[in-house]
Amino acid sequence: MKIKELIETVTQALHGAIKGGRLPRPIVFDSATELSQALLRAKDAHSQYERCLGAKDDNWPLWYAAYLAMEQGLKKSRDPNSPAP
Repeated sequence: MKIKELIETVTQALHGAIKGGRLPRPIVFDSATELSQALLRAKDAHSQYERCLGAKDDNWPLWYAAYLAMEQGLKKSRDPNSPAP
């Protein structure tokens, strides 16, 4: 997945979370190592997002959560016909 597509996907997930959208199931990791690796991937993606944004994102916890949900495929239930944020 290209970084632009990744940013768009996470932005859509973040937009849904802000609007009060409910995730269909919990985000679960099998180990602390798996969670740590996922957080490192989120950190790297978020750093790229901030560079593209040209500003610091103070709402990073919600961005990370949306990224982790997207990575686990939880946002696949999103209506593909709904407009992008």
